[in-house]
Amino acid sequence: MRPGWILVFALGTLPFIAPFSRFERWVATAPKQGLPLWRLLVGAAGLCAGLAFLAAGGISGEGWLGLNIVAALLPVVGSEIAGFGPFAVCRAALGSGQSDLG
Repeated sequence: MRPGWILVFALGTLPFIAPFSRFERWVATAPKQGLPLWRLLVGAAGLCAGLAFLAAGGISGEGWLGLNIVAALLPVVGSEIAGFGPFAVCRAALGSGQSDLG
């Protein structure tokens, strides 16, 4: 049953390949210098911890404005440390004319 559906979906995507293939990058670009490993690990740990706090207790709390500040900010801070948060994307877009996302 599943191979049949895979074939149906594969045939369904064929009409989209030619029109959208012009948006693909065909020229290999030089690899970018990545972030240090410690930043990726600390950022991922902070992001996971923040999401765990949100899953365990939610965003409401007894803090300022009724928010759990740690749970609300830890995912954002973790993603910023890892270099892919909302402010990092804005800095990349302002600095190079385009974002790192594509």
